[in-house]
Amino acid sequence: MDIAPELLNRIQNSFREGYTHNKKIASIVSKVGAGNGTGVDSAAFATEVGNELKKAFSENVQPDILPDERMYRNIAEKIFPPLLKKNHELINTVSKEVAKTTAQKEGLNLNGIDVPIDKNKIDGIVKHASNAPKYENVKKSTENSLVNYSQAVNDESVKKNAEFVGDGGVKAYIIRTTTGKCCEWCTNKAGKYEYGQEPKDIYRRHANCDCVVEYVVDGKSQNVHSKQWATEEEIEARKNIEPPKPTKEDVEKLKNLNVENGGKRGIIQLRLKNGEVTNPMPVDKYLKMKTNLEKIGVKVIQAQGDDLKYLESLKAEATYGHGYILHVGKTPSPAAMFEEIIHSQQAKKYGEFLSSDLKELAAREIYANRKLLKYSKAYGLDESDIKDTETNLSKWEQLFKRATGGDYNETEYYRGT
Repeated sequence: MDIAPELLNRIQNSFREGYTHNKKIASIVSKVGAGNGTGVDSAAFATEVGNELKKAFSENVQPDILPDERMYRNIAEKIFPPLLKKNHELINTVSKEVAKTTAQKEGLNLNGIDVPIDKNKIDGIVKHASNAPKYENVKKSTENSLVNYSQAVNDESVKKNAEFVGDGGVKAYIIRTTTGKCCEWCTNKAGKYEYGQEPKDIYRRHANCDCVVEYVVDGKSQNVHSKQWATEEEIEARKNIEPPKPTKEDVEKLKNLNVENGGKRGIIQLRLKNGEVTNPMPVDKYLKMKTNLEKIGVKVIQAQGDDLKYLESLKAEATYGHGYILHVGKTPSPAAMFEEIIHSQQAKKYGEFLSSDLKELAAREIYANRKLLKYSKAYGLDESDIKDTETNLSKWEQLFKRATGGDYNETEYYRGT
């Protein structure tokens, strides 16, 4: 006789009863639904949902009701996947909504990212429960793994959403906090880390770990093309004046950024050899373009001193700022030069902006990157430039879709020049 269907039904009923009457869960759901949820709330929700499943499982799955007191694999495969799929659905919904709220509180009109079901983790739980000769030997660890799995769904949501806004150019922080009595390992991992500089195992958990992992956006805006951070007060002060070039302080701050891979942040990566870019434009072509650009009010400046350190700290070959293109080397690479020319013309047509408006940022970057790829041969892009640009384009298209819910091709945000 197959006991799995009846066993699954009993566990589901018990879980439903516990979930419905859990006051903490009800409070969090209400708070999140009102748009006031935080990372602490989504973490607590995941733990509570995991504990309710653990309780329902413990109440209904005792060794003496199993054939030979063993959780055979055919039983485990029919019980664990549907239970954990439901937990994933509940937690993902709340975590995604909290991610949306976190972004919107900082003026970023973004939806949260859906986290896919981790089938490998589910299969690992199935194997753990069914490989033991007696279920009693793994009962406690199996039940704890249900909580751990539930917490991991929220942790993955934190990770994916932090990656998305961080790689899109918005400064984000990963925060791990302990809940009081904690082991030495967790205590050492607790802290606030800028995205990209967090420990590799920041999301790792052990059994019965109640640490909270969340991410926050720091409330600052960013210069669209130079990726230089500015406070809201600075933005107001700069509205009617020409913003200065990067200062020594700016350069020092930027040295601490995670910029090992410029392509992840939408920048043509800096490739130098003996102080010069590896794929420079022909000098005559560069000088002609420089002359023509300056005729229409766009200064082209070879970076020196602190300006050079600024670009090097960004791992960028060139950047466009209000009325000027700043570049590395005597002549920049075609990809870097043409991208900044496109951005300068977008600024002329659609206006300069210093904002955390990711829709506008993504729209301008998408057009620029598509144009670079379309005319890659005419522009003289090499294979590395093309690869960088393809990577950047994919990132910006994803960000735009998440910010607007639609495709760039079907939007009023077309930013052609």
